[in-house]
Amino acid sequence: MTRQLIAILLGVATVSGAYAQTNIPPFVAKLIARYESGPLGSSPGAVWQYRYKGETVYYIPRLACCDIMSQLYDAHGKLICRPDGGVAGGGDGKCPLFFKERKDGRQLWRDPRREEIH
Repeated sequence: MTRQLIAILLGVATVSGAYAQTNIPPFVAKLIARYESGPLGSSPGAVWQYRYKGETVYYIPRLACCDIMSQLYDAHGKLICRPDGGVAGGGDGKCPLFFKERKDGRQLWRDPRREEIH
């Protein structure tokens, strides 16, 4: 239990440091900390920042299993849509042009554990 708590606190401290350096919004830093402290299967593997319809957005890729949809958040942490994934693969249909119209992609975080399993 103590080791787990230390690992979580170190993960939060690391993400907090990244937030200070790269202006990652607090809600994104919390998502990253959750992914880092959880099992590999609960991690989307990366977090991306884009410009979409003139706004900064944050794309969380879909998980590799279970027909789970991706997530697209606005700069305030509000879920805009689920661009892909799900049973049919097309997400929730609320932003069908996201992949075509997105710009200035920047990977904010990558789960290093993904490379360890290959």
